[in-house]
Amino acid sequence: MIGRPDAVRGCAITNHSMSTLLVECIPGDDGGLRQHFNLEVYIGSTTNLGSSSNIGNGATIINANNKVVDQTLAAQSASIATTTTTTSINSNSLLQHPQRLHSNHSSSQPNFIVSSLTPGTPYTLVLYATNAKGRSHSVSLSAVTLSSPEKHTARGT
Repeated sequence: MIGRPDAVRGCAITNHSMSTLLVECIPGDDGGLRQHFNLEVYIGSTTNLGSSSNIGNGATIINANNKVVDQTLAAQSASIATTTTTTSINSNSLLQHPQRLHSNHSSSQPNFIVSSLTPGTPYTLVLYATNAKGRSHSVSLSAVTLSSPEKHTARGT
């Protein structure tokens, strides 16, 4: 049956540096139509998104080691910041982003290189698929770029 695409799954930040993130996902079902993948990058962490009441049905939290945390713990874990969290958002509810939009990306594959980021800064990455019938549920990841190394100077005697 032709319909909207399913959400991406298995998303992971497979590499990160002071200014770059590499995001890789597995595509969901395409709904019988050609799909495109979109990534919105917001400055700030998902802890600013509010309580777990903003999270739609099917919320799943994935920790920094890409291990799925029990879905019953999703509401309790929503306020805990981890290096990488993935939350499936109900497309019928509005996802409010108090953070500033950094960039938009589109691709025929659910893999993105995000560059020109600020060192030591938290980001929220929102991924979704689209086709001619509509948009999938969104998946949100949190990431922090590596901090700049401290500069050490030798004291003269």
